[in-house]
Amino acid sequence: MVMLSPPNQGREVADALKENPFYQWYNGPAGQPLGTDPDGFVAGLGPVDYPVGVITGNTHALFDAWFSEKISGDDDGKVSVGRAKVKGMSDFLVLPFSHPYLKH
Repeated sequence: MVMLSPPNQGREVADALKENPFYQWYNGPAGQPLGTDPDGFVAGLGPVDYPVGVITGNTHALFDAWFSEKISGDDDGKVSVGRAKVKGMSDFLVLPFSHPYLKH
């Protein structure tokens, strides 16, 4: 299995915007539990016990510049490089792309 820039350790942007009505509407119910709370949903997923590689980016697109300011360290405009990692992963690759362009 390969994951493309997953928020395996939560998203700092979700923390910053969780009370914002537009963020709540745009991301819907699935976007609300994606924060970095150590007792939150994402933290409860735990490590993987199957072969998985993670690919993430370290460049944000212009339209993600505001989000990128809310993220510590290198990021793809949506998820920080460090928070894409998951315990137990088999491989990890960082490419010079933004979040939406990793799929291409």
